[in-house]
Amino acid sequence: PGRDALTSYTLEPDPAVIVLAEKPESLQKFIDTYGGLLRISPLLVSGSSPLFPRAERLEMKQQNDHWQLRYETRQPVDRDRCTYCGLCAPLCPEHCLDSDLRIDFSRCTGCGLCVEQCPENAIDLHGVDQWTLSAPAILLLDGVQPDCEKELPGIYCEEGLQDLLASIAPLLVEEAIGFHGDLCQHARGRGCTRCLAACRHQALAADGDGIGIDHLTCVECGACLSACPTGALEYRRFPDRIFIDYWQTVPLASGTTVILAREETLRQLWWSAPKEPQEGVFFLEFPQPRALHALHLLHIFARGAGRILVMDQDPDQRQIGLVNTVLNACLGREKAVLAVSPETPLAELIRLGSDNPLGQDICRDGAFTHRREKLARLLSFFSAASTRPPARLTGGGACEFGTLACDQDRCTMCASCVGQCRTGSLAAAADFTLSHTPALCVQCLACVRLCPEKALKPRPGMELEPDFFRDRVLARAEPVRCLGCGKIFGTAQSLERVMQVLVAKKLWDVDDDLLRYCETCRVIHLYGDAAHE
Repeated sequence: PGRDALTSYTLEPDPAVIVLAEKPESLQKFIDTYGGLLRISPLLVSGSSPLFPRAERLEMKQQNDHWQLRYETRQPVDRDRCTYCGLCAPLCPEHCLDSDLRIDFSRCTGCGLCVEQCPENAIDLHGVDQWTLSAPAILLLDGVQPDCEKELPGIYCEEGLQDLLASIAPLLVEEAIGFHGDLCQHARGRGCTRCLAACRHQALAADGDGIGIDHLTCVECGACLSACPTGALEYRRFPDRIFIDYWQTVPLASGTTVILAREETLRQLWWSAPKEPQEGVFFLEFPQPRALHALHLLHIFARGAGRILVMDQDPDQRQIGLVNTVLNACLGREKAVLAVSPETPLAELIRLGSDNPLGQDICRDGAFTHRREKLARLLSFFSAASTRPPARLTGGGACEFGTLACDQDRCTMCASCVGQCRTGSLAAAADFTLSHTPALCVQCLACVRLCPEKALKPRPGMELEPDFFRDRVLARAEPVRCLGCGKIFGTAQSLERVMQVLVAKKLWDVDDDLLRYCETCRVIHLYGDAAHE
Protein backbone atom coordinates (compact mmCIF):
# COMPACT_ATOMS: atom_id res chain seq x y z
CA PRO A 1 0.00 0.00 0.00
CA GLY A 2 1.18 3.51 -0.86
CA ARG A 3 -0.45 6.92 -0.76
CA ASP A 4 -3.21 5.35 -2.84
CA ALA A 5 -4.04 1.66 -2.65
CA LEU A 6 -4.15 -0.25 -5.91
CA THR A 7 -7.63 0.24 -7.38
CA SER A 8 -9.20 -2.57 -9.40
CA TYR A 9 -12.66 -3.05 -10.85
CA THR A 10 -14.45 -4.96 -13.58
CA LEU A 11 -15.60 -2.97 -16.59
CA GLU A 12 -18.58 -4.22 -18.56
CA PRO A 13 -18.29 -2.77 -22.08
CA ASP A 14 -21.34 -1.72 -24.07
CA PRO A 15 -22.26 -4.66 -26.39
CA ALA A 16 -24.02 -2.41 -28.92
CA VAL A 17 -22.88 -2.69 -32.54
CA ILE A 18 -24.18 -1.22 -35.81
CA VAL A 19 -23.95 -3.78 -38.63
CA LEU A 20 -23.89 -2.62 -42.27
CA ALA A 21 -24.34 -5.17 -45.05
CA GLU A 22 -25.19 -5.45 -48.75
CA LYS A 23 -27.34 -8.57 -48.38
CA PRO A 24 -30.31 -9.22 -46.07
CA GLU A 25 -29.22 -12.83 -45.59
CA SER A 26 -25.86 -11.67 -44.23
CA LEU A 27 -27.59 -9.58 -41.61
CA GLN A 28 -29.97 -12.38 -40.71
CA LYS A 29 -27.14 -14.90 -40.33
CA PHE A 30 -25.19 -12.54 -38.10
CA ILE A 31 -28.23 -11.87 -35.92
CA ASP A 32 -28.99 -15.60 -35.61
CA THR A 33 -25.38 -16.26 -34.56
CA TYR A 34 -24.59 -13.33 -32.27
CA GLY A 35 -27.97 -11.87 -31.35
CA GLY A 36 -27.78 -13.28 -27.83
CA LEU A 37 -24.36 -11.76 -27.25
CA LEU A 38 -24.53 -8.38 -28.99
CA ARG A 39 -27.13 -5.61 -29.13
CA ILE A 40 -27.36 -5.34 -32.90
CA SER A 41 -28.67 -2.46 -35.02
CA PRO A 42 -28.81 -3.93 -38.58
CA LEU A 43 -28.84 -1.75 -41.70
CA LEU A 44 -28.81 -2.49 -45.39
CA VAL A 45 -26.78 -0.21 -47.65
CA SER A 46 -28.31 -1.55 -50.89
CA GLY A 47 -31.35 -3.54 -52.03
CA SER A 48 -34.45 -3.87 -49.89
CA SER A 49 -35.92 -6.26 -47.38
CA PRO A 50 -39.09 -6.36 -45.29
CA LEU A 51 -36.89 -7.22 -42.28
CA PHE A 52 -34.19 -4.54 -42.35
CA PRO A 53 -34.19 -0.79 -43.11
CA ARG A 54 -32.28 0.49 -46.11
CA ALA A 55 -29.90 3.28 -45.01
CA GLU A 56 -29.14 6.11 -47.45
CA ARG A 57 -26.92 9.19 -47.15
CA LEU A 58 -24.87 7.64 -44.40
CA GLU A 59 -22.73 9.92 -42.25
CA MET A 60 -20.30 8.45 -39.71
CA LYS A 61 -18.81 10.57 -36.94
CA GLN A 62 -16.71 9.56 -33.94
CA GLN A 63 -17.64 11.13 -30.62
CA ASN A 64 -15.49 10.18 -27.64
CA ASP A 65 -15.58 6.37 -27.45
CA HIS A 66 -18.73 5.96 -29.60
CA TRP A 67 -19.60 6.17 -33.28
CA GLN A 68 -22.59 8.22 -34.32
CA LEU A 69 -24.24 7.15 -37.57
CA ARG A 70 -26.80 9.38 -39.26
CA TYR A 71 -28.84 8.13 -42.20
CA GLU A 72 -32.12 8.42 -44.05
CA THR A 73 -34.71 5.82 -44.94
CA ARG A 74 -37.33 6.32 -47.60
CA GLN A 75 -40.79 6.37 -46.08
CA PRO A 76 -43.22 6.85 -49.01
CA VAL A 77 -46.39 5.75 -47.20
CA ASP A 78 -47.82 7.80 -44.36
CA ARG A 79 -49.23 5.08 -42.17
CA ASP A 80 -51.33 7.57 -40.20
CA ARG A 81 -53.19 8.56 -43.39
CA CYS A 82 -53.34 5.17 -45.10
CA THR A 83 -56.63 3.27 -44.65
CA TYR A 84 -55.20 0.12 -46.23
CA CYS A 85 -57.79 0.28 -49.02
CA GLY A 86 -55.46 -1.57 -51.41
CA LEU A 87 -56.17 0.56 -54.51
CA CYS A 88 -52.49 1.35 -55.07
CA ALA A 89 -51.13 -2.19 -55.37
CA PRO A 90 -53.02 -3.29 -58.56
CA LEU A 91 -52.20 0.05 -60.29
CA CYS A 92 -48.41 -0.35 -59.97
CA PRO A 93 -47.05 -1.70 -63.32
CA GLU A 94 -43.83 -2.88 -61.59
CA HIS A 95 -45.60 -4.43 -58.56
CA CYS A 96 -43.33 -2.45 -56.22
CA LEU A 97 -45.75 -2.14 -53.28
CA ASP A 98 -46.01 -5.03 -50.84
CA SER A 99 -48.62 -5.79 -48.21
CA ASP A 100 -46.45 -4.19 -45.51
CA LEU A 101 -46.77 -0.82 -47.31
CA ARG A 102 -43.12 -0.82 -48.43
CA ILE A 103 -41.95 0.17 -51.90
CA ASP A 104 -39.07 -1.64 -53.59
CA PHE A 105 -37.23 1.33 -55.08
CA SER A 106 -34.87 -0.95 -56.95
CA ARG A 107 -37.83 -1.70 -59.29
CA CYS A 108 -39.87 1.51 -58.97
CA THR A 109 -39.74 3.72 -62.08
CA GLY A 110 -41.37 6.68 -60.35
CA CYS A 111 -44.40 6.71 -62.68
CA GLY A 112 -46.54 8.20 -59.90
CA LEU A 113 -49.77 6.24 -60.59
CA CYS A 114 -50.02 5.18 -56.96
CA VAL A 115 -49.62 8.80 -55.80
CA GLU A 116 -52.32 10.05 -58.17
CA GLN A 117 -54.89 7.37 -57.27
CA CYS A 118 -54.46 7.33 -53.47
CA PRO A 119 -57.71 8.79 -52.03
CA GLU A 120 -56.04 9.73 -48.74
CA ASN A 121 -52.93 11.42 -50.23
CA ALA A 122 -50.89 9.00 -48.11
CA ILE A 123 -48.14 8.30 -50.69
CA ASP A 124 -45.12 10.51 -51.27
CA LEU A 125 -42.35 8.89 -53.31
CA HIS A 126 -39.87 11.49 -52.04
CA GLY A 127 -40.69 11.13 -48.34
CA VAL A 128 -37.80 10.26 -46.02
CA ASP A 129 -37.21 9.74 -42.30
CA GLN A 130 -33.98 10.76 -40.62
CA TRP A 131 -32.39 8.53 -37.99
CA THR A 132 -29.38 8.57 -35.69
CA LEU A 133 -27.73 5.52 -34.13
CA SER A 134 -24.91 5.48 -31.58
CA ALA A 135 -22.71 2.54 -30.64
CA PRO A 136 -19.07 1.91 -29.67
CA ALA A 137 -18.54 -0.37 -32.69
CA ILE A 138 -19.48 -0.66 -36.37
CA LEU A 139 -19.20 -3.97 -38.25
CA LEU A 140 -18.93 -4.02 -42.05
CA LEU A 141 -20.17 -7.14 -43.87
CA ASP A 142 -20.19 -8.06 -47.58
CA GLY A 143 -17.23 -5.80 -48.29
CA VAL A 144 -19.03 -2.57 -47.38
CA GLN A 145 -16.61 0.35 -47.47
CA PRO A 146 -16.97 3.12 -44.85
CA ASP A 147 -16.71 6.84 -45.54
CA CYS A 148 -13.75 7.02 -43.15
CA GLU A 149 -10.56 5.07 -42.46
CA LYS A 150 -11.19 1.43 -41.61
CA GLU A 151 -8.21 1.50 -39.25
CA LEU A 152 -9.98 3.85 -36.85
CA PRO A 153 -10.82 2.34 -33.44
CA GLY A 154 -14.26 0.78 -33.28
CA ILE A 155 -14.63 -0.07 -37.00
CA TYR A 156 -14.36 -3.78 -37.82
CA CYS A 157 -14.49 -5.82 -41.02
CA GLU A 158 -15.45 -9.48 -41.17
CA GLU A 159 -11.79 -10.43 -40.72
CA GLY A 160 -11.73 -8.51 -37.44
CA LEU A 161 -14.81 -10.12 -35.93
CA GLN A 162 -12.76 -11.78 -33.19
CA ASP A 163 -11.36 -8.39 -32.20
CA LEU A 164 -14.90 -7.03 -31.99
CA LEU A 165 -15.99 -9.88 -29.73
CA ALA A 166 -12.90 -9.43 -27.57
CA SER A 167 -13.69 -5.72 -27.16
CA ILE A 168 -17.01 -6.46 -25.44
CA ALA A 169 -15.61 -9.01 -22.99
CA PRO A 170 -15.64 -7.96 -19.31
CA LEU A 171 -12.34 -6.30 -18.41
CA LEU A 172 -10.52 -6.39 -15.09
CA VAL A 173 -8.99 -2.92 -14.81
CA GLU A 174 -6.17 -2.37 -12.35
CA GLU A 175 -5.13 1.24 -11.91
CA ALA A 176 -1.49 0.47 -11.25
CA ILE A 177 -0.35 4.03 -12.01
CA GLY A 178 -1.35 6.72 -9.55
CA PHE A 179 -1.07 10.47 -9.99
CA HIS A 180 -0.31 13.09 -7.34
CA GLY A 181 -0.88 16.61 -8.60
CA ASP A 182 0.87 18.20 -5.63
CA LEU A 183 4.18 16.90 -7.06
CA CYS A 184 3.58 17.37 -10.79
CA GLN A 185 5.57 20.07 -12.59
CA HIS A 186 3.49 19.97 -15.79
CA ALA A 187 2.16 23.52 -15.29
CA ARG A 188 -0.41 23.79 -18.08
CA GLY A 189 1.99 22.61 -20.75
CA ARG A 190 4.78 25.02 -19.80
CA GLY A 191 6.68 22.71 -17.48
CA CYS A 192 7.73 19.08 -17.35
CA THR A 193 6.49 16.82 -20.17
CA ARG A 194 8.87 13.87 -19.69
CA CYS A 195 6.15 11.32 -18.96
CA LEU A 196 4.12 12.41 -22.00
CA ALA A 197 7.18 11.98 -24.21
CA ALA A 198 7.98 8.57 -22.71
CA CYS A 199 4.51 7.03 -23.15
CA ARG A 200 4.33 5.11 -26.43
CA HIS A 201 0.73 3.97 -25.99
CA GLN A 202 -1.13 7.32 -25.81
CA ALA A 203 -2.26 6.47 -22.28
CA LEU A 204 -1.29 9.89 -20.87
CA ALA A 205 -2.66 13.30 -21.73
CA ALA A 206 -2.33 16.82 -20.38
CA ASP A 207 -5.18 17.47 -17.96
CA GLY A 208 -5.30 21.03 -16.69
CA ASP A 209 -2.34 21.48 -14.35
CA GLY A 210 -1.58 17.77 -14.32
CA ILE A 211 -1.64 14.50 -16.21
CA GLY A 212 -4.68 12.35 -17.01
CA ILE A 213 -4.25 8.56 -17.20
CA ASP A 214 -6.30 6.30 -19.47
CA HIS A 215 -6.09 3.06 -17.51
CA LEU A 216 -7.75 1.09 -20.32
CA THR A 217 -5.03 2.10 -22.78
CA CYS A 218 -2.15 1.82 -20.32
CA VAL A 219 -0.17 -1.43 -20.69
CA GLU A 220 1.87 -0.80 -17.52
CA CYS A 221 5.16 -0.66 -19.44
CA GLY A 222 6.72 1.57 -16.75
CA ALA A 223 8.26 4.11 -19.14
CA CYS A 224 6.41 7.08 -17.63
CA LEU A 225 7.27 5.97 -14.08
CA SER A 226 11.02 5.95 -14.63
CA ALA A 227 10.79 9.23 -16.56
CA CYS A 228 8.93 11.11 -13.80
CA PRO A 229 11.53 13.10 -11.82
CA THR A 230 9.28 14.06 -8.91
CA GLY A 231 7.25 10.94 -8.14
CA ALA A 232 4.00 12.56 -9.26
CA LEU A 233 3.37 9.32 -11.15
CA GLU A 234 3.48 6.49 -8.62
CA TYR A 235 3.76 2.75 -9.18
CA ARG A 236 1.08 1.47 -6.85
CA ARG A 237 2.36 -2.10 -6.98
CA PHE A 238 5.63 -0.99 -5.34
CA PRO A 239 5.51 2.70 -4.31
CA ASP A 240 8.72 4.63 -3.66
CA ARG A 241 7.99 4.96 0.06
CA ILE A 242 7.43 1.22 0.45
CA PHE A 243 10.61 0.51 -1.53
CA ILE A 244 12.68 2.70 0.82
CA ASP A 245 11.02 1.22 3.93
CA TYR A 246 11.61 -2.32 2.68
CA TRP A 247 15.38 -1.90 2.34
CA GLN A 248 15.58 -0.55 5.89
CA THR A 249 14.54 -4.03 7.06
CA VAL A 250 17.01 -6.00 4.88
CA PRO A 251 20.46 -6.68 6.42
CA LEU A 252 22.40 -6.56 3.16
CA ALA A 253 26.00 -7.77 3.39
CA SER A 254 28.51 -5.41 1.79
CA GLY A 255 29.28 -6.35 -1.81
CA THR A 256 26.08 -8.37 -2.34
CA THR A 257 24.87 -8.77 -5.92
CA VAL A 258 21.24 -7.66 -6.05
CA ILE A 259 19.14 -9.08 -8.90
CA LEU A 260 15.92 -7.23 -9.74
CA ALA A 261 13.46 -9.03 -12.03
CA ARG A 262 9.85 -9.98 -12.57
CA GLU A 263 8.43 -12.92 -10.65
CA GLU A 264 8.30 -15.17 -13.73
CA THR A 265 11.92 -14.36 -14.58
CA LEU A 266 13.13 -15.22 -11.08
CA ARG A 267 11.10 -18.43 -11.08
CA GLN A 268 12.69 -19.55 -14.34
CA LEU A 269 16.12 -18.54 -13.06
CA TRP A 270 15.68 -20.70 -9.97
CA TRP A 271 14.22 -23.59 -11.95
CA SER A 272 17.20 -23.89 -14.27
CA ALA A 273 19.90 -23.27 -11.62
CA PRO A 274 21.56 -25.75 -9.22
CA LYS A 275 19.45 -26.11 -6.07
CA GLU A 276 21.97 -24.86 -3.56
CA PRO A 277 22.29 -21.68 -1.46
CA GLN A 278 23.71 -18.76 -3.39
CA GLU A 279 26.12 -16.78 -1.23
CA GLY A 280 26.39 -13.06 -1.86
CA VAL A 281 23.28 -12.87 -4.04
CA PHE A 282 19.98 -11.20 -3.18
CA PHE A 283 16.89 -11.64 -5.37
CA LEU A 284 14.07 -9.08 -5.35
CA GLU A 285 10.90 -9.41 -7.39
CA PHE A 286 9.96 -6.07 -8.94
CA PRO A 287 6.73 -6.19 -11.01
CA GLN A 288 8.01 -3.92 -13.80
CA PRO A 289 11.80 -3.38 -13.98
CA ARG A 290 11.26 -0.73 -16.69
CA ALA A 291 9.74 1.44 -13.94
CA LEU A 292 12.95 1.53 -11.87
CA HIS A 293 14.26 5.04 -11.27
CA ALA A 294 17.73 6.26 -10.26
CA LEU A 295 16.30 6.67 -6.75
CA HIS A 296 15.75 2.91 -6.41
CA LEU A 297 19.14 1.90 -7.78
CA LEU A 298 21.16 4.44 -5.80
CA HIS A 299 19.36 3.51 -2.59
CA ILE A 300 20.23 -0.17 -3.02
CA PHE A 301 23.89 0.69 -3.62
CA ALA A 302 23.86 3.06 -0.63
CA ARG A 303 22.69 0.10 1.48
CA GLY A 304 25.84 -1.85 0.58
CA ALA A 305 25.19 -3.66 -2.70
CA GLY A 306 28.27 -4.39 -4.80
CA ARG A 307 26.47 -4.87 -8.11
CA ILE A 308 22.86 -4.37 -9.22
CA LEU A 309 21.54 -6.46 -12.11
CA VAL A 310 18.30 -5.39 -13.78
CA MET A 311 16.89 -8.35 -15.71
CA ASP A 312 14.60 -7.01 -18.40
CA GLN A 313 14.33 -6.81 -22.18
CA ASP A 314 13.70 -3.06 -22.15
CA PRO A 315 15.27 -1.41 -19.08
CA ASP A 316 15.55 2.36 -18.77
CA GLN A 317 19.12 2.86 -19.92
CA ARG A 318 18.89 6.57 -19.11
CA GLN A 319 18.37 5.90 -15.39
CA ILE A 320 21.00 3.14 -15.32
CA GLY A 321 23.45 5.41 -17.11
CA LEU A 322 22.85 8.24 -14.63
CA VAL A 323 23.50 5.95 -11.64
CA ASN A 324 26.70 4.55 -13.17
CA THR A 325 27.92 8.06 -13.98
CA VAL A 326 27.31 9.25 -10.41
CA LEU A 327 28.98 6.21 -8.81
CA ASN A 328 31.94 6.47 -11.12
CA ALA A 329 32.34 10.20 -10.42
CA CYS A 330 32.14 9.70 -6.65
CA LEU A 331 33.60 6.25 -5.95
CA GLY A 332 35.35 5.23 -9.13
CA ARG A 333 32.90 2.39 -9.74
CA GLU A 334 32.16 1.74 -13.40
CA LYS A 335 29.10 -0.27 -14.40
CA ALA A 336 27.83 -0.80 -10.87
CA VAL A 337 24.40 -1.31 -12.43
CA LEU A 338 23.97 -3.59 -15.42
CA ALA A 339 20.99 -4.43 -17.59
CA VAL A 340 21.06 -8.16 -18.40
CA SER A 341 18.85 -10.41 -20.48
CA PRO A 342 16.27 -12.52 -18.61
CA GLU A 343 17.77 -15.58 -20.35
CA THR A 344 21.21 -15.09 -18.73
CA PRO A 345 22.20 -18.17 -16.63
CA LEU A 346 22.52 -17.66 -12.89
CA ALA A 347 26.15 -18.81 -12.79
CA GLU A 348 27.10 -16.08 -15.24
CA LEU A 349 25.25 -13.47 -13.19
CA ILE A 350 27.02 -14.46 -9.99
CA ARG A 351 30.43 -13.99 -11.60
CA LEU A 352 29.50 -10.32 -12.15
CA GLY A 353 29.63 -9.63 -8.40
CA SER A 354 31.82 -6.85 -6.98
CA ASP A 355 32.72 -5.13 -3.72
CA ASN A 356 31.15 -1.89 -2.54
CA PRO A 357 33.72 0.86 -1.79
CA LEU A 358 31.48 2.13 1.00
CA GLY A 359 32.25 -0.94 3.11
CA GLN A 360 30.24 -0.70 6.31
CA ASP A 361 29.62 3.05 5.94
CA ILE A 362 26.20 2.54 4.41
CA CYS A 363 23.37 5.03 4.30
CA ARG A 364 21.00 4.38 7.21
CA ASP A 365 18.67 7.27 6.45
CA GLY A 366 15.18 5.83 5.90
CA ALA A 367 13.23 9.11 5.89
CA PHE A 368 11.08 9.77 2.82
CA THR A 369 9.10 12.82 1.75
CA HIS A 370 8.95 12.48 -2.01
CA ARG A 371 11.10 11.08 -4.82
CA ARG A 372 13.11 14.20 -5.59
CA GLU A 373 13.83 15.06 -1.98
CA LYS A 374 15.02 11.50 -1.24
CA LEU A 375 17.12 11.35 -4.40
CA ALA A 376 18.78 14.65 -3.47
CA ARG A 377 19.75 13.26 -0.06
CA LEU A 378 21.16 10.10 -1.64
CA LEU A 379 23.24 12.16 -4.05
CA SER A 380 24.45 14.28 -1.15
CA PHE A 381 25.44 11.07 0.67
CA PHE A 382 27.54 9.84 -2.25
CA SER A 383 29.02 13.30 -2.80
CA ALA A 384 30.14 13.39 0.85
CA ALA A 385 31.61 9.87 0.57
CA SER A 386 33.40 10.75 -2.67
CA THR A 387 37.07 9.88 -3.00
CA ARG A 388 37.45 12.05 -6.09
CA PRO A 389 37.44 15.78 -6.87
CA PRO A 390 34.01 17.42 -7.22
CA ALA A 391 32.52 16.78 -10.64
CA ARG A 392 29.96 18.47 -12.83
CA LEU A 393 27.80 16.05 -14.82
CA THR A 394 25.92 17.04 -17.97
CA GLY A 395 23.97 15.16 -20.60
CA GLY A 396 21.71 12.12 -20.24
CA GLY A 397 19.85 11.89 -16.95
CA ALA A 398 21.99 14.68 -15.45
CA CYS A 399 19.96 17.15 -17.54
CA GLU A 400 17.10 16.58 -15.08
CA PHE A 401 19.18 18.52 -12.54
CA GLY A 402 20.45 22.05 -12.63
CA THR A 403 20.79 25.47 -11.08
CA LEU A 404 18.98 28.76 -11.56
CA ALA A 405 20.42 32.22 -11.79
CA CYS A 406 18.35 35.31 -11.04
CA ASP A 407 18.80 38.88 -12.29
CA GLN A 408 18.12 40.86 -9.10
CA ASP A 409 17.63 44.06 -11.07
CA ARG A 410 14.66 42.50 -12.85
CA CYS A 411 13.19 40.36 -10.05
CA THR A 412 10.30 42.03 -8.21
CA MET A 413 9.88 39.20 -5.69
CA CYS A 414 6.37 38.46 -6.99
CA ALA A 415 6.84 34.77 -6.03
CA SER A 416 5.17 33.47 -9.20
CA CYS A 417 8.05 31.01 -9.56
CA VAL A 418 7.67 29.77 -5.98
CA GLY A 419 4.00 29.06 -6.47
CA GLN A 420 4.79 26.81 -9.43
CA CYS A 421 7.69 24.87 -7.88
CA ARG A 422 6.27 21.77 -6.19
CA THR A 423 9.54 20.05 -5.34
CA GLY A 424 10.63 22.77 -2.90
CA SER A 425 13.57 23.89 -5.00
CA LEU A 426 12.38 27.53 -4.85
CA ALA A 427 11.22 29.18 -1.64
CA ALA A 428 10.40 32.70 -0.49
CA ALA A 429 11.10 33.85 3.07
CA ALA A 430 9.45 36.51 5.20
CA ASP A 431 12.54 38.71 4.88
CA PHE A 432 11.89 39.06 1.13
CA THR A 433 14.55 36.62 -0.03
CA LEU A 434 14.19 34.10 -2.84
CA SER A 435 16.20 30.93 -2.24
CA HIS A 436 17.00 27.97 -4.45
CA THR A 437 18.09 24.39 -3.70
CA PRO A 438 19.67 23.11 -6.95
CA ALA A 439 19.46 19.40 -6.11
CA LEU A 440 15.66 19.65 -5.91
CA CYS A 441 15.33 21.38 -9.30
CA VAL A 442 14.14 19.11 -12.13
CA GLN A 443 14.82 21.73 -14.83
CA CYS A 444 11.19 21.69 -15.98
CA LEU A 445 11.59 25.44 -16.75
CA ALA A 446 8.05 26.22 -15.56
CA CYS A 447 9.41 28.99 -13.33
CA VAL A 448 11.48 30.42 -16.18
CA ARG A 449 8.48 30.57 -18.50
CA LEU A 450 6.10 31.91 -15.85
CA CYS A 451 8.39 34.69 -14.59
CA PRO A 452 6.76 37.96 -15.74
CA GLU A 453 10.08 39.82 -15.59
CA LYS A 454 12.17 37.13 -17.37
CA ALA A 455 14.59 37.27 -14.45
CA LEU A 456 15.42 33.55 -14.20
CA LYS A 457 17.98 31.68 -16.27
CA PRO A 458 18.52 27.88 -16.06
CA ARG A 459 21.80 26.00 -16.18
CA PRO A 460 21.30 22.23 -16.62
CA GLY A 461 23.68 19.79 -15.00
CA MET A 462 24.47 18.07 -11.71
CA GLU A 463 27.26 19.36 -9.46
CA LEU A 464 28.60 16.77 -7.01
CA GLU A 465 29.78 19.26 -4.41
CA PRO A 466 28.22 20.41 -1.08
CA ASP A 467 26.73 23.72 -2.27
CA PHE A 468 24.59 21.91 -4.82
CA PHE A 469 22.55 20.46 -1.95
CA ARG A 470 22.22 23.64 0.10
CA ASP A 471 19.89 26.63 -0.13
CA ARG A 472 21.25 29.52 -2.17
CA VAL A 473 19.89 33.06 -2.01
CA LEU A 474 18.94 34.04 -5.56
CA ALA A 475 17.51 37.48 -4.84
CA ARG A 476 16.84 39.79 -1.96
CA ALA A 477 14.34 42.65 -2.04
CA GLU A 478 14.10 45.87 -0.07
CA PRO A 479 10.78 46.08 1.79
CA VAL A 480 8.55 49.12 1.33
CA ARG A 481 6.91 50.67 4.40
CA CYS A 482 3.68 52.62 4.25
CA LEU A 483 4.19 56.39 4.57
CA GLY A 484 1.10 56.50 6.79
CA CYS A 485 1.22 53.60 9.25
CA GLY A 486 4.68 52.18 8.61
CA LYS A 487 3.42 48.69 7.69
CA ILE A 488 5.44 46.69 5.15
CA PHE A 489 3.17 46.13 2.16
CA GLY A 490 5.51 45.23 -0.71
CA THR A 491 8.98 45.47 -2.15
CA ALA A 492 10.81 48.42 -3.63
CA GLN A 493 11.37 46.50 -6.88
CA SER A 494 7.68 45.67 -7.37
CA LEU A 495 6.60 49.23 -6.54
CA GLU A 496 9.16 50.67 -8.94
CA ARG A 497 8.02 48.26 -11.66
CA VAL A 498 4.35 49.24 -11.22
CA MET A 499 5.17 52.93 -11.35
CA GLN A 500 7.28 52.47 -14.51
CA VAL A 501 4.42 50.74 -16.28
CA LEU A 502 1.82 53.34 -15.22
CA VAL A 503 4.04 56.29 -16.14
CA ALA A 504 4.88 54.74 -19.52
CA LYS A 505 1.16 54.44 -20.22
CA LYS A 506 0.61 58.03 -18.97
CA LEU A 507 -1.68 56.76 -16.23
CA TRP A 508 0.30 58.17 -13.32
CA ASP A 509 2.00 61.40 -12.27
CA VAL A 510 5.61 60.62 -11.42
CA ASP A 511 5.49 63.13 -8.51
CA ASP A 512 2.41 61.53 -6.89
CA ASP A 513 3.33 59.46 -3.79
CA LEU A 514 -0.10 57.78 -3.35
CA LEU A 515 1.31 54.35 -4.28
CA ARG A 516 3.67 54.54 -1.31
CA TYR A 517 0.75 54.04 1.07
CA CYS A 518 -0.73 50.67 2.02
CA GLU A 519 -4.23 49.85 0.75
CA THR A 520 -5.87 51.25 3.92
CA CYS A 521 -3.90 54.46 4.25
CA ARG A 522 -4.19 55.03 0.50
CA VAL A 523 -7.98 55.41 0.84
CA ILE A 524 -7.63 57.72 3.84
CA HIS A 525 -5.04 59.81 2.08
CA LEU A 526 -7.13 59.98 -1.09
CA TYR A 527 -10.51 60.90 0.43
CA GLY A 528 -9.46 62.68 3.61
CA ASP A 529 -10.53 62.46 7.25
CA ALA A 530 -14.26 62.66 6.46
CA ALA A 531 -14.14 59.41 4.53
CA HIS A 532 -12.14 57.80 7.33
CA GLU A 533 -14.71 58.83 9.96
